[in-house]
Amino acid sequence: GEAKVVLGIKIDWDFEKCTVTLSQRAHTEKFLEEFGFDPSMTSAKKTPLPLNVLARENSGRRVGKDEWDYFKWCGFANWLSTQTRVDIAGAVNLCGRYSQNPGTAHVALQKHVLRYLAGTLDEGITYHGSEEVLNRPYPHKNKLIGFADSNHGGCYDTKRSTSCVIIQLNGGPVIWQVLEKRVVTTLTPHCESYALALAVQELVWACDFMAEIGHEHSTVRLLVDNQSAILQATGDYKSSKSDHYRKVQFYIEDNYRKGLMWLDKIPTAYNIADLGTKQVEPVAQFERLRDIANGKAPDLYLGQTVKDILNGKYGDGV
Repeated sequence: GEAKVVLGIKIDWDFEKCTVTLSQRAHTEKFLEEFGFDPSMTSAKKTPLPLNVLARENSGRRVGKDEWDYFKWCGFANWLSTQTRVDIAGAVNLCGRYSQNPGTAHVALQKHVLRYLAGTLDEGITYHGSEEVLNRPYPHKNKLIGFADSNHGGCYDTKRSTSCVIIQLNGGPVIWQVLEKRVVTTLTPHCESYALALAVQELVWACDFMAEIGHEHSTVRLLVDNQSAILQATGDYKSSKSDHYRKVQFYIEDNYRKGLMWLDKIPTAYNIADLGTKQVEPVAQFERLRDIANGKAPDLYLGQTVKDILNGKYGDGV
């Protein structure tokens, strides 16, 4: 029969709707219990982090392990965020940065995440197999679709940027990564180019894997919300302001010329990679992007370029 639980991940099959959903309610409940939270008695939060959150290094008293086990929290949360909870990946990444010297403000952020989890115990990832979903707004069954974003100078203390990449397949995420850059970027296209390069690195092996299992890709649609980064990644070297990250541009362009991916502009309001680079607000916008990202409410952005392709402007369409 069908698998029901694998490594603590619950698998729900819906053959009528042609969906499979992965979730970790049991692990989430154990996580909450470990830190003294009862889901039925907890005042739930609507978002993983407070709106307008501003995290910074601790300049006061360090919270000890006997008072609050910060490292244990990171371990519990990391397992969730890397398996089925793309919606908390950005929050877990942010909290993890302060694990060497956590203060009361950082503990408060972790408790906020727990209160969010208490209200979203059954959140997970849903993959789709129905023609209705996978043909809307154009056929994309067994096709990888990538999203990339970066917040320029988002870290208060170091001014480093955070990049997020989400790659979807059949309506749900199969790859996601949130990463604080090791260098300080000087321009928005600079940090967005690093996010694009991160996405390309993931797509290289993902496309090879898809080919091995019989679903070879001609090219992958990769969406980003910065037009300058798109232009620079596809051969626009006119600006001397981008000389210092030219190798990153060349890496992206090389794979672009090889046909690995094509770059498409997406409005920020539709970019699900925003979930990993900031606390999206208002709450309704966060919930909309979350439900698109995890496959609960698949809504693939169309855009003018794809409309033109479907209308035959560049040939035979998708």
